[in-house]
Amino acid sequence: MNLSIILINYNSTSFTIDCIKSIKTVVSNQLSYEILVIDNNSNNDEVANLKNEFLNADFKDITLIESNRNTGFSGGNMIGARIAKGNYLAFVNNDTIFHEDSFSILFKFMQQNKNIGVSTCSSKNKDGINYACFDHFIGIRKEIFGRWLLENLFDKPKRKLQYIEPIAVDAVQGCLMFFNKSVFIQCGGFDEKLFLFYEEIDICKRVKDLGYQVVYNPNTYFVHFQGASTKKSINKKKEIMISFFYVLKKNFGVTKFYIVSVYFLFKYIFKTIFNFKNVVFLKIILSQNKFRFSMRNR
Repeated sequence: MNLSIILINYNSTSFTIDCIKSIKTVVSNQLSYEILVIDNNSNNDEVANLKNEFLNADFKDITLIESNRNTGFSGGNMIGARIAKGNYLAFVNNDTIFHEDSFSILFKFMQQNKNIGVSTCSSKNKDGINYACFDHFIGIRKEIFGRWLLENLFDKPKRKLQYIEPIAVDAVQGCLMFFNKSVFIQCGGFDEKLFLFYEEIDICKRVKDLGYQVVYNPNTYFVHFQGASTKKSINKKKEIMISFFYVLKKNFGVTKFYIVSVYFLFKYIFKTIFNFKNVVFLKIILSQNKFRFSMRNR
């Protein structure tokens, strides 16, 4: 089999159904593929709606795996990856829609370039506006001075430019990650210690450490509803911080970790003066076990 397309559903069944319908509409019959849906312990009504939809003839060839707990982005995708039959793996956010056969285009592109471990394509928001589907590695320069410094003084690809040729980048974003399965296995797959956020930075760093390229291919696109499956909340902000510090220390060294920690400490002391709710972020920064604040524990 050429490709395994893996989606996670968590209390967002309508997005999952719309995404699958769009995939089945655009993918060429010449590409042999399977779709695996991992339900991350959604509530009963959501699961019932999902199962009911899968009774339709158009959905009977889709594999549904029900997890008995919410395993997060990494855990859910690894459930799918472990049973995937394809030579390539496409991890797709369920809040996406496809209007052209991006999967066949990326499949051919990866087949022709065996030095590429993972790729993605262009993405648009619901208004049809292009936005970057890649990012730079985290570290002192990015966190303190921002992306502008990296892109203008250190020759990193500019995220706001429109590209017409594939370019090598630090990391592709997690809404669509198209892997060579053998490279995915070599690098160890997604780190299941991460519940949500920064998974793409972590795995792309490991892919590059193996000597493979991470590439953004602008020659096809998809529509991403940007966060529709993960609502804004203080818990989300906490999880972003927890994952950030874990990935920073794991992949980029303790020196950068401690320098950035000091920067964040002063930053959130200042923020707490004006809004005491920010004290929770100070607790995370100062904690030796940041994962105890994770949503996973709920």
